[in-house]
Amino acid sequence: MSLNKFKAKLVNKAFYILNHSFSFFAANTPFFNQTPFVLHIRITSQCNLSCPFCYLKEGLNQQETGVLSIEEWEKILSPLPRTTIIDITGAEPFMAKDFDKFLLLLKRLGFKCSVTTNGTLYNDHIFKTIIESSIEYILISLDGKEELHNELRGSSKAFQRTTEFIKELQTRSKQAKKKLLINVKTMLLDENREDIIPAHQIHRY
Repeated sequence: MSLNKFKAKLVNKAFYILNHSFSFFAANTPFFNQTPFVLHIRITSQCNLSCPFCYLKEGLNQQETGVLSIEEWEKILSPLPRTTIIDITGAEPFMAKDFDKFLLLLKRLGFKCSVTTNGTLYNDHIFKTIIESSIEYILISLDGKEELHNELRGSSKAFQRTTEFIKELQTRSKQAKKKLLINVKTMLLDENREDIIPAHQIHRY
């Protein structure tokens, strides 16, 4: 047996042991028995940008039917353990109907949550909603330097809007003494791979 094959076999065995050990531990520990750990909610298929790599591209901005009301969301979420993290994505979550009310519902029910956004749709009401909500982690899309990011996002003002959003959100969260982790999320593509490291060094907020 070659050294590489031996290493691969050893790694596979280690993962097998760790996986089964964790499964046993989770099944016999009250805290880990509180599942799910994370609930992913795609709150809308509406978006204000047009990204060629978007996995929802063909279904974006269609008429949404069967949208859950806040009361229906409450019935779904209420039985979950409060240790569950609610992870909210879209398309663009801030285009979802009654999204501000949904965030306030999560806070009232006692859930912590995270949101992924392109950071281009904001006003004073949205900033206030974020600060008053139970959002603790926000991921903001930034795919390179200004010209390339705008091209990838299909908007000449995307980069400017997003960077302004990050700065304003930092300022407001500090003023409100809100614990908010702001992270930049980048889609790795052939077009931007040379841009990614310089962009993240320049825009370390």
